[in-house]
Amino acid sequence: MPELPEVETVVRTVAPRLLGREIRLARFYSRLVLRADAVRTAARLRGRRIESVRRHGKFIVIELGGSLTLTIHLGMTGALLWNAEPGPHARAVFDLDSGRLVYDDPRQFGRIELGSALPERAARLGPDALAVGAEEFAARLAARHGHIKPLLLNQLFLRGLGNIYADESLFDAGIHPLATVSRLGPASTPPSGKC
Repeated sequence: MPELPEVETVVRTVAPRLLGREIRLARFYSRLVLRADAVRTAARLRGRRIESVRRHGKFIVIELGGSLTLTIHLGMTGALLWNAEPGPHARAVFDLDSGRLVYDDPRQFGRIELGSALPERAARLGPDALAVGAEEFAARLAARHGHIKPLLLNQLFLRGLGNIYADESLFDAGIHPLATVSRLGPASTPPSGKC
């Protein structure tokens, strides 16, 4: 599943191509990915200008004119393809005044949502993993119990991390994934002389 770094890369790749563009036509091909009325959603998107593209944890948030928010979660196999021809796994196609954005998702675990704000499941997430400093992170840890890895995966605690980066971070820090949070102390010398 794409995690914070992969989603950030997608945002940085597509944002310069999307900003200021107008959505001329939107087509949806999956009831699993878009769980709303496809015709009505396409009609609401038509003529909207893209004002910003950002990441919110593992979500891609596209702010549109008229105070609408298009939120995309890539799921396990979703991808945003710029100026691609829609293939057999295209679940949504956005034709713009210049260019085309294709949402491709073979397994259909992703989600596209349109509303006046972030969906509740995204809005209630914890702080972004890249925005939390060491002191705030330590304070958040001190208030919790249980094992460290499930806590890092809890998007209400810290948004954006997934299995891969939680494992890699814990390995690099020399912390066992099942270590009890209350037993973790301040960092000392990094394991094996790492910086």
